[in-house]
Amino acid sequence: MKGRRIHQRNKSRQLSAIRDLDGFDVLAVVLFDDDYQIVRAALIPAATVKEKAVYIAHTNSHKFLARDGVWEVAGVMDVTDRLRQVP
Repeated sequence: MKGRRIHQRNKSRQLSAIRDLDGFDVLAVVLFDDDYQIVRAALIPAATVKEKAVYIAHTNSHKFLARDGVWEVAGVMDVTDRLRQVP
């Protein structure tokens, strides 16, 4: 699971480093606003993460950006509304 708070000073959607692209089947991603309210959430298949992640040699990890387009990729499950309903 990866989360990112998006605020006025930093609108980046880059998630924290992913060290092992083979260590999961699905990546749960939650984007929050300034007040930690859910902006978007998705379950992203590992194959999609592998396809879109970029290797960074300096950190020996992969970076993945949770851009809006990811929610449109086949197999990605938008769980924003379901997550917002959790009390």
